[in-house]
Amino acid sequence: MANEDVARLSVVGDVIRGRWRGLLALAVAGAVLGFGASFVLSPGQQATGKVLVQGQRTPDQLLTETQIATSLSVADQVAAALNWGRTGAQLQQVISAAVSDGNVIDISGVADTPADARRLADEAAKQYVAFSAKMTDDAVQAAQAAQTQQRATIQKRIDDLDQQIARAGTDAGGPPAGADANAAGPTAGSAGATDTAGQTPDQLRAARAAAQSQLEEFDRQAAAGSGQTGISTGAVSILEAAQDRGAAAPSPLQLTAGGALVAAVGGLLVMLWARRRTGRVGDPDIIESALGAGVVSTVTVVRPDADATGPTPARHGLAGLLRTLFSDRSRWELDPLPPGRTDDERTRYRRALARLLGEAGRSRHDLLAVVAADDLTAVRAVAEFVVTAQAGLGEVGVVTDSDVVRAQLAAACDGGPAIAVADDDELLPEPTCSRFRIVTVDVDGVRPSVPDTAPVDATVVVTTVGVRSATELSDIAGAVLDAGHVVTGVLLVRPRRAADPETEPEPEPEAAPAPEVAASGNGHTNGVPAVRS
Repeated sequence: MANEDVARLSVVGDVIRGRWRGLLALAVAGAVLGFGASFVLSPGQQATGKVLVQGQRTPDQLLTETQIATSLSVADQVAAALNWGRTGAQLQQVISAAVSDGNVIDISGVADTPADARRLADEAAKQYVAFSAKMTDDAVQAAQAAQTQQRATIQKRIDDLDQQIARAGTDAGGPPAGADANAAGPTAGSAGATDTAGQTPDQLRAARAAAQSQLEEFDRQAAAGSGQTGISTGAVSILEAAQDRGAAAPSPLQLTAGGALVAAVGGLLVMLWARRRTGRVGDPDIIESALGAGVVSTVTVVRPDADATGPTPARHGLAGLLRTLFSDRSRWELDPLPPGRTDDERTRYRRALARLLGEAGRSRHDLLAVVAADDLTAVRAVAEFVVTAQAGLGEVGVVTDSDVVRAQLAAACDGGPAIAVADDDELLPEPTCSRFRIVTVDVDGVRPSVPDTAPVDATVVVTTVGVRSATELSDIAGAVLDAGHVVTGVLLVRPRRAADPETEPEPEPEAAPAPEVAASGNGHTNGVPAVRS
């Protein structure tokens, strides 16, 4: 198997694992449609009777018998006998025949009710037997007529030879040869006496003896053939009356199962087409190649749409139901943490920050973080990254104009030190603090653009695996380069589903809240609010 085939199979498995709920919903919908279609497409009930064909028959001869049983001649007789107001051509469509074991032929009929189906199958078998008997009688009569004609021809030759022998004896003055008293009268088509003209009486007597021997052999073979079980008027007989066979194909069960299968397979093909069309990548090597920088760390973040602190989509109504059924739970998405377990990602963020800044000993750093506006998981990772950076670098200020980033920063700083956030560098009052410039770019159908900023020490692109295509990632790298920066590293984010609230352990009682810390800056006039929940 080629590597491309393995990759395709892995994509199919990924789609099935990620969207099995949607495929199951499509299968149920297809089953309902198939069951509804059975009231229109299902032909009805089926019954089958058995007919025995006597004598030695070859497979081809038995196949011919099945064709006779379903012929229009038989169907016309069935229509006349049943008097259902349907023509023979119409009944021919619901009568079938097939060779069973040995010389047994199954004749089936399909009707609306089991009783009508049995009656149709019985009548079809009866008319087939009658038609076959008539054909057999006609064949026997034709054979007997041919035998009678052949015997009459031989007998006529014997009579002609007797007459020639008699005339030859009279001409020679000898006694006339005796004629056969049991000779049959002349028949049409006899050969006449011209073929024996000029023969001597001895030759004529030898010819008569040969003809007589031929007649006796013919009579012997005819007698032997009449005693054998060959073609006779009883060659076909009904072996078993019609029995119910249930719903005829396609039955409601078959239509229901077929509808479920077609809907599920069709949905899977559409999902595969959509996955191929979007071309989302999750391979770190491909992501590094598209962005032109190495991965500094891979962190895990709970999806914001599954957490109460972030903006949540509608969970009720048709839109919420469709989102639940067809949301893509890809193979890159992690399962919820077991109850009582925690995953400390701060170490990974700290190491990523160290790899980005290198061995620089300066106390103040400027970093640029670029993230897609619609990638909420990556936005949450940026907020967590900033909180970790503040713990390692001291006071940190954030420059961003995105309300989504502000909301995630507020959630990440819950219970911790405040972080100053402004729309512009000039609005941050502490010139010596490290700064994070967080830029959200739009990549949905347009070329992304990074605004002009002051020189930075490092540029990090934050993206969630399995969300962006290689082309979109290349466009982000191109936008960073166009703004005069170079992508220093890539922070990969793996989403994790939130734990079910019913399975989460009871939270411990919270301690008394700490007093509020005054925000730095001069309030809204300078646009420097302190992010604090």
